[in-house]
Amino acid sequence: MSIAGYLRVFRERWLAVVICVFIGVNAAVAVTMLTTPKYTASALLFLKVDSDSGSLYDRSQFSVQRVKSYPDLVDSPDVLTPVIRELRLHTTPQQLASAVSATNPIDTVSLKVTAEATTAVLAADLANSVAKHLSNEVGQLESAKQAGSSVQLALTVPATAPAAPQSPDAKLNLLLGVTGGTAAGLVLAILLSLTSRAVRTAEDVRRATGLPLLAQLPGGPRERRSASGGDGARGDSEAYVDAMVALRRLTNARQLGLLVLVPADGVSSVDTLRLDLARATADTGRTVCVLEADARASGSLPFPPQEQSVGLGDVLAGAVRLDAAIVRPATEGFAILPAGELDPPRAHQGSARPVTAVIDDLHSGYEVLIAQAGARSRPLDVAALAPRADAVVVVARYGRTRSDDLARIVGQLEAMDVQPLGVMMTGTPRWVRAELPLGQWADAAPDAKGRGLRTVATLARTGRG
Repeated sequence: MSIAGYLRVFRERWLAVVICVFIGVNAAVAVTMLTTPKYTASALLFLKVDSDSGSLYDRSQFSVQRVKSYPDLVDSPDVLTPVIRELRLHTTPQQLASAVSATNPIDTVSLKVTAEATTAVLAADLANSVAKHLSNEVGQLESAKQAGSSVQLALTVPATAPAAPQSPDAKLNLLLGVTGGTAAGLVLAILLSLTSRAVRTAEDVRRATGLPLLAQLPGGPRERRSASGGDGARGDSEAYVDAMVALRRLTNARQLGLLVLVPADGVSSVDTLRLDLARATADTGRTVCVLEADARASGSLPFPPQEQSVGLGDVLAGAVRLDAAIVRPATEGFAILPAGELDPPRAHQGSARPVTAVIDDLHSGYEVLIAQAGARSRPLDVAALAPRADAVVVVARYGRTRSDDLARIVGQLEAMDVQPLGVMMTGTPRWVRAELPLGQWADAAPDAKGRGLRTVATLARTGRG
């Protein structure tokens, strides 16, 4: 995978990275809060040797040699037992030995005593007490061995209570949490991209169906609100207009007459796309009518159910006239022919109207017709609409529609001798839409079956897919 590919993956899977970082930060906070704080304090001792015999050099060499053996005495019960008694600690010399230590800096006669405790004050008291009793123990041992000489460990720098615990290190834990979460998120994003069967790019669509990706469109409540007047309204509205222009050019038609949208994975995948396309087309000054061929999508219409009781089903059955069934919402610039009754009573024998006659009548009053239909739609399915359609387009959802489902619906359409022109993708994030100009298929001539396919060489040349 190229660097551009990795960047695309991270941009598409940014939520996985954010979630992993969030988990890492919270884990770091939890570890910091649940870990018992440890405070460390140190006291510094200096070895002084007084002797009636021997030169200063001899005493100095003696001090350097002897001080190296004193750190081992810090664990002695003779040192720690008086400490426990003095500080009234509830522990044993063996347990206390793990909390104290002593070191001798190289080539010095100093001894550094370090103590660790759960409070700052206790750590300082423990270091000073151990230093004092270690000094007493060394004094007793050396005085007994060296008659006429005095060996003393003097406390030169007493231990003070530390201002902050040595552990846990909140800043370090937080850094590790952010770093680990980010790394885990990036790995997860790559794994999700490699294992996902959902379509996101033009290459995914082409690989699954051999069809071009005609348009990347917005979707979701927030973007639909913006398309009707909020932030980004102009860009979203233009996306639908560009999609219709691209379809018109692909079909070599001066005006796109009937557009049939086929959901790849259910009615909800299209949602209000037919209405958004109709709204954008009406804004360009053309007359538009939405044909409700699938009654399951009627819940998204911009008027109440009681106004949908009469519609396409009744017109096909000859129960009502076409102009009596069409609804013109006051808030919209286009007309809608609801689905109506799916099994309405006929006015009289032989009164049913053919689909072609209804579409011809609609064409006489409207420049653009937009319908949503599938293989099992009622009152009309895609097989009934396709012969009169200028374009049949499959609709997929960005990151939701699986490539298998997309290939299956295209295969079903071709089995019905319906040749889709291409694929539109809804719910596409704005930053992804910027990568694919919606008119990029405008120069692609349809093949003999009416499909706007591009060759592999063209895809490679444009760098798209």
